[in-house]
Amino acid sequence: MKLYFLVIVVTISRGWLKLANIDKVLIIRNEIRNSLVRSRVRAGAAAVLTLFSNHIECDGQWLMDNFQHIGASDDLRVGFDCNLIFKWEHLSPTERGTRQHNPTTAIRTSMLASGLFNTDKAYFTKLSKYYITMDVCDGESRGISFRVGQCGCSLEIILCNRAGHVFRRRHPYTFLGDSGNVFARNTLRTAKTSMDEYKKYYRTAVQLAKNISFGRTFLMSLLAAESVFLQKMCPYIKHDDLCLTFEQFARDTQVAMSFRNETENQHWKVSEDGFIRHRKRLSRFEG
Repeated sequence: MKLYFLVIVVTISRGWLKLANIDKVLIIRNEIRNSLVRSRVRAGAAAVLTLFSNHIECDGQWLMDNFQHIGASDDLRVGFDCNLIFKWEHLSPTERGTRQHNPTTAIRTSMLASGLFNTDKAYFTKLSKYYITMDVCDGESRGISFRVGQCGCSLEIILCNRAGHVFRRRHPYTFLGDSGNVFARNTLRTAKTSMDEYKKYYRTAVQLAKNISFGRTFLMSLLAAESVFLQKMCPYIKHDDLCLTFEQFARDTQVAMSFRNETENQHWKVSEDGFIRHRKRLSRFEG
């Protein structure tokens, strides 16, 4: 397998000239500061795309390990909360049991991490690539993941592939505008275009998104996507007129039943060990 060229999109004014002298490296320079999402779409020219963030480190033979799985039909998969924030989820005991004899097989997942991504370009283009109206980053991986699942294909995590995601303590760049607004705008676009009747749970979890503009929403109808994807993922979601309400954001505060008002103090989760939690607080019911 050959690496024809490595595309690096840069915005910096100096320092990139040294990269241009490396064999099989193509430099595309943004004349103005642009988002990670738009830069990736601009650089994608090959038949198979490997999209890496700048904090990905690769070992020898990484190319073959990544590409050999294109087109083929540990114990973590990618997940998300109602606020569309990325997180890691443990596989179920049944899934872990079936993997004991071949622990390096690919893991089916409903969501991908944004740092590293392999895809066939023709299919990526059919899904309209990333939403180029998204600023900076954060949210684009959720958008493409929903479209993949709703349009009948699958996402898989390839293990032991010699490409590592190095987590950073902070972003090495600033956001154009408040980072919270950027995240809310990007994820709101995903919720509006992909979550159908479940987007109301997103609005409850991300209060900031109520005053955010996000752009066009007709893409999913053009793709003939199916809304049953979320029903398969979250069949347990129910919603009634009365909700448990956390009266104050303080220790040992009371919980009451009140009419649903879609505010953050009515946002609850049931943990895997069976406890009801508000944020990280554990609820205790007496009497």
